[in-house]
Amino acid sequence: MPLTKSVIGMVLIGGAAFGLTKAMVFPGFLALLPTLGAFLLLSAGLESGFNRVILAHPLMIWVGLISYPLYLWHWPLLVIARSMGLVNREVKVVLVLVSFVLAWLTYRFVEKPLRRYKNDSVKVGTLVIGMACLGAAGFGTFLYGGLPSRFPHIIQHIIPAVNFFEKHIGPRWRRHHCFLEEEDAVVFDGDCFDFGHQGRPMIFLWGDSHAAALSPGFVELQKKKSLRFIQLTASTCSPILDGKRRDGRRCDTINEIVSRHITALMPDMLIIHAQWVFYKNFAPGLEETIVSLKKLGIKKIVLVGPVPRWPKKLAQSLVAFFKQDPFHRVPEKMKFGLWAGNEAIDKQLRDIAARASIHYASPLDILCDKTGCQTLIGGSELTTFDTVHLTPAAANFLVQRIYDSL
Repeated sequence: MPLTKSVIGMVLIGGAAFGLTKAMVFPGFLALLPTLGAFLLLSAGLESGFNRVILAHPLMIWVGLISYPLYLWHWPLLVIARSMGLVNREVKVVLVLVSFVLAWLTYRFVEKPLRRYKNDSVKVGTLVIGMACLGAAGFGTFLYGGLPSRFPHIIQHIIPAVNFFEKHIGPRWRRHHCFLEEEDAVVFDGDCFDFGHQGRPMIFLWGDSHAAALSPGFVELQKKKSLRFIQLTASTCSPILDGKRRDGRRCDTINEIVSRHITALMPDMLIIHAQWVFYKNFAPGLEETIVSLKKLGIKKIVLVGPVPRWPKKLAQSLVAFFKQDPFHRVPEKMKFGLWAGNEAIDKQLRDIAARASIHYASPLDILCDKTGCQTLIGGSELTTFDTVHLTPAAANFLVQRIYDSL
């Protein structure tokens, strides 16, 4: 019976050590595996031949003696290595071996002397002072935002910029006025129609949040060109008129409103843009929408393709690249972390535009080349503040080049 306990205990511990994956929820019920395994091993005692021969071996006893400092040392070493991009197996093995050496040194020159020292007041005082110093260091690191000074200036600039855009992008997109979100009433403000510039050539922007992300570029373009800019955009609503859309009744109502304004205003240039990959089977509806718009007599219809998409936030991808790059570069263009599926969407939209004989503007042609896609504008401004929405700086850059190409 004791041997059986030991064997089952080792199986449970081994299963937890080698069987758990990142996809599994841990801790949780799975934490019972190593817990029950340890219980069974301990309850078996020295009556178990396995415990007596294997676990009571001097080498295993030595590992047990240094186990706590080993636990304390191995984790920060692995985390520091990961933060430097050193994540291969060889590095991990070396660091574990280094952890054993440091654990033994800690046990030999810190733990044992403290255990032998007879003055309990001095021991407690020393430990309390040490803990206080470590706590102060941790709190100081927290107050200073994780010590960003350890990064070069460009990385220090990028990281807070992400939070800034996410908190302050609303006014630039004219959120709740010309970019409607799900909680908003289905009403576009008068400012969206730019009545102050009537009589000028009219650009009409229609689409979802990705179209809204272009709007700062058109506002900037107005400062250089004599234009009237109209923005009617809505969150998660594809710019499609027919009944094949699947965005819901709210989007149907919004696009009916947009359609009436397009018919009434007859813009000189209609810009259509969306995160097309978000809308399944969009192609038939988009093609029928373009046919309907052409029948109205819209002079120039411009279909804008997908912008570069990063599965993680672009800032995170740049920091990850910086850490793993031996030369610690921050590239203005890169493939690292770039979503490859955009090329298929770009080709599909290009083909739709060609069949319909309308203009196609490809952000991938403008922002990307063989070396990758643009990450920074002017060497310091991010192109996207999340995974795919353009920053105002990138919108200015892209819109100017799209306008110049038409």
